[in-house]
Amino acid sequence: MVVPVREWKNYISDDSPICIREITIKNGERIYPHTHDHAEFFFVMSGKMIHFLNGKKSIMKPRTAQFIFPDYVHSLELAHGVREASWINISFPLSILTKDLNEMIIRLSFKEKNDAVSLPTLSMPNWELYMSKINFLLENHDKTQQEILFRNILMDLLIIYFQMLEKPADPCPNWLTHAMQEMEKDENFIMGLERFIELSGKTQNHLTKQIKKHHGITPTQYINRLRLQKAESLLKNTDIAITDVVYESGFQNMSYFYERFKAKNNMRPIQYRNKFHQKD
Repeated sequence: MVVPVREWKNYISDDSPICIREITIKNGERIYPHTHDHAEFFFVMSGKMIHFLNGKKSIMKPRTAQFIFPDYVHSLELAHGVREASWINISFPLSILTKDLNEMIIRLSFKEKNDAVSLPTLSMPNWELYMSKINFLLENHDKTQQEILFRNILMDLLIIYFQMLEKPADPCPNWLTHAMQEMEKDENFIMGLERFIELSGKTQNHLTKQIKKHHGITPTQYINRLRLQKAESLLKNTDIAITDVVYESGFQNMSYFYERFKAKNNMRPIQYRNKFHQKD
């Protein structure tokens, strides 16, 4: 079956040149092939997706990002066995970029030749830094501030990309990648550090050294991140009591949960829930 290509041009305007959206697709859903007259950056928040761009296929995982040039044809669907994926999509015209950014984009367009620009998986500290900036973009409606912050984010990410080309990263060992992927399952991150050590097949000391080397965090920080993601999902998608959210996401201490949650989201759990639930 031939799927028609849709042309999407309605997301940006002179009054609002940057459009930022959080998008989620679930079982049976997909983003059909389309093109647009603006550029896009998207950051995968959760889940795993297959990205088709100009006839080429790539896998998108959490903490990865892609830059897509205007007029490229692309589509997205869930990877096999994945029930849900979400990402932040930023659409913008190239005309809002500074001279330096435009020159970097031109270099990329000649280098990539019809490919998306894929960034390596960001370390946890870098990811959390960019997510805090993007959350500010989502909440800020001042056009000038939006453009300044967006250029800052884009410049940083493009510098990371060019550094990656010049100096390939030391690959993360397979055992660590596998253990981290297994820890994403509810039944594992709820069990905590002992389960992580068991899945790695290494000593706690070696696990700590390797995850800090390749991801810039400790095993406990990684587990807390997974638990906070679970808590955020429960707050967004259910009405269960916050005490139940705490324990179902694996935390054993209420005050510690509140401390970690506010440090990451800059708001209390009830405020986070109210962002996604219509108040009575």
